[in-house]
Amino acid sequence: MAAKIQRSKSGAWRLLFKYKLQKLRWKFKQVFLLCLGSAMIYWAWMKLYLHGLDLYLLYWVVWIWLIPFWYGLKWVFQMLTWWILKSALLRSWAKMDAVIYKIEYIESWSTYQKWTFIFARPKGGILEGMGVIFKSERLSFSIPPEVLKPWDLITVYVSKSNSSNYWMDVKDALYRVIES
Repeated sequence: MAAKIQRSKSGAWRLLFKYKLQKLRWKFKQVFLLCLGSAMIYWAWMKLYLHGLDLYLLYWVVWIWLIPFWYGLKWVFQMLTWWILKSALLRSWAKMDAVIYKIEYIESWSTYQKWTFIFARPKGGILEGMGVIFKSERLSFSIPPEVLKPWDLITVYVSKSNSSNYWMDVKDALYRVIES
């Protein structure tokens, strides 16, 4: 029994590391695209400015590098708005416990990506009998059954005015496994 608990705690530590690494990779990619696009646009624009505006090939460089610049800028803006939304969410939304009823591991043959989703139902309260199902964000790792399994509790933050606005705290669920 002690070996099983130790295995679930070490698995939770490993999953927590993968979760944080997934978030860091996503943030790094957005900031990298923004900086690389900015640098290339600046370089091409300076070449155009210094050598005259008749270097038509550099116009294509500017137009091509506007795409990663735009996506980087858009995603950094989304990252900042999510950070602001999450801080507001933790202050004003209702915190509730939900019961995990399914952990689904999906392998996509078309994009060669593997995702895990956690599905949970509200425990107690008004939403219990209404058939409300909460779905976690995409996780890029599989969750072994000794770490999280059906009937475990997970924290969900729900908007008081609209139950379709929610956020499932996966990191808190992994910390619960580590602390137990």
